[in-house]
Amino acid sequence: MPHETETCTELMREGYTDRTCHDFRKIRALVMCEAWHKESGSMRDRIREAWREAVTECAAHGGVKPEEGFLEPVGVEQVTETHEIRDKDGKTVGTLVVNQEGNGSLCLNDSCQTVHHLGTVRSVLEQAGYKVG
Repeated sequence: MPHETETCTELMREGYTDRTCHDFRKIRALVMCEAWHKESGSMRDRIREAWREAVTECAAHGGVKPEEGFLEPVGVEQVTETHEIRDKDGKTVGTLVVNQEGNGSLCLNDSCQTVHHLGTVRSVLEQAGYKVG
């Protein structure tokens, strides 16, 4: 089943619902959006806090049950790298979070997506003028 791309604004507006809590791609995107929009702390700490909030909020919807999506749940403990993405002016516009399996989440502008082939993702970002570091 194909998943439509939703912006962080749309996901955060919808919040924690049965639809979000039971779809691993949606819950992961929402968690990453929530973490990206938090004001302080390292990205790892912001992700950890956002997952705690998700588990708490989804309890009212039967818990986090990844019935849809193709990825197994990945805990924040498995995060091995975080990279800030900066535009040509040096402003932070996104983040790339990598897990032990070499997959990750890319938050850029108003969207967070699950990504694979991180070398290709990095190359495309750099060709578009972004600095990943």
